[in-house]
Amino acid sequence: MVELWYPIGYGKSKLYNLKIDVYDVEMHMRVFSKTISIGFRYSELDMERKFVISVNGRKIFCKGANIVPIDLDETKVNKERLEKIIRKCVAANMNCIRVWGGGTYLPDFFYELCDEYGIMVWQESCAMYPTNSEFLENVEREIEYQSNRLGRFACIVLWSGNNENEEILVKGWFEPVKRNPFLYSIDYYILNNCILDSLRSTGYVGPYVSSSPSNGCFLNDPRRERFAQLPYTGDTHYYNYEDDARDTSKLPITNFASEFGYQSMPNYHDLRKVVECTDDLNFFSDFMIQRNHHLNGQTQMMNLMQKVFPFISECDEFEFQVYSSQIVQGWMLQSQIDHYRRLQFEGNCMGALYWQLNDVWTCPSWSTLTENGDCKLSHYFIKRAFEPIRITMHKVGNKLVVWMINDTDKIIDGVVEIEIYGMTVEKTILEVKMDARRGKKIVEMNYFNQSFLRAKFRHKDGNILAEEDFAEITSRNKVAPLVKYCFQHE
Repeated sequence: MVELWYPIGYGKSKLYNLKIDVYDVEMHMRVFSKTISIGFRYSELDMERKFVISVNGRKIFCKGANIVPIDLDETKVNKERLEKIIRKCVAANMNCIRVWGGGTYLPDFFYELCDEYGIMVWQESCAMYPTNSEFLENVEREIEYQSNRLGRFACIVLWSGNNENEEILVKGWFEPVKRNPFLYSIDYYILNNCILDSLRSTGYVGPYVSSSPSNGCFLNDPRRERFAQLPYTGDTHYYNYEDDARDTSKLPITNFASEFGYQSMPNYHDLRKVVECTDDLNFFSDFMIQRNHHLNGQTQMMNLMQKVFPFISECDEFEFQVYSSQIVQGWMLQSQIDHYRRLQFEGNCMGALYWQLNDVWTCPSWSTLTENGDCKLSHYFIKRAFEPIRITMHKVGNKLVVWMINDTDKIIDGVVEIEIYGMTVEKTILEVKMDARRGKKIVEMNYFNQSFLRAKFRHKDGNILAEEDFAEITSRNKVAPLVKYCFQHE
């Protein structure tokens, strides 16, 4: 009986060595030898009423991010660079990476590393292609080659036909599509069938979705709007650069959040390496605006920073603005991840994959890792947000709601300690016992602005297994102490 491969946090990522030797019979010698690692698992995607990935029959809450190309020059992508990134994912408690369909297929050693570390891969095909017969033959060869190449990797649990092409078609992002939607609908149908047929021809029998985001099982239901981003089926891409994500009323109800994100500046010392003129070290310099490939990205970033930290000014020192942008990005991502993790127990949400993991160059972007694979401040917020045992706090009106999530296979038993720092220090202790893979609301309490709250879960053996802080920062001199206090144990 073989031992099955499981994603990290759900079991052992067992791999076996498979050795292949080719002999020349006449010369009685070995002419070729190769050893590869393989794992055994089966994956499923439940799209009947939700969007749930299962591995070996176990439902998985996907915690992770979207990866983009590692370098503009693919010859510079090596195993060491990719392993650095994957190790940062594991350290941040992730179990899934979505290979974005707008990028490239990654080399074998990326998937070998994901097999080894227990990271699931959501693999996408690339681009909007022409549908003349000559080009479709090229598409068939591409899919067949990639499926045969990648089919041996246990980590790949889902294939998607593309990234956002269906949304582009239905919502008419581009003028040619608006002018002739019928033609493009037929072309899309032909292309999608070509991709799926090519995949199946190689023996791939795993889960497949035609596009991301999509309506899941209602994709081809003529009675329903083709692309409605329904709250109870399919996956969702959600971007809101105007509202504070700590206000959960602004966040979507979804079964799977496969993209969501906020921008931040790259690390200051990395910027110093690429800037030739010190005048360019300015939040709104032509250099920064040109490097940000998101329209109005710098303005949106500054507006959100000022909403979260009202004391921030466009005249502040540039280094402080860089530092603050990463804190705000981290806070917003953490708030959304917390929201989706709570929805697992309120509305069937089973995934949170933020945009984006890495960067292809030094620039303002959505990434939490730099071009070199180093952490921005926001990556430490991700680490805490994805912790297996997690305490969350969010405001609902004038109430603060404290939740606890146990994403482990063990029953946990202990107390939640809540400390409120105002004019005095108040402490509340609540006994908590929680089954494996469960989450629940612990308490609602009155919240007064200017207060600082810290919640801890202390196991009955005395060890602190989770902690979280909540505060509304109203003055600049509280930013650094808060971050230092929050992450002193990271």
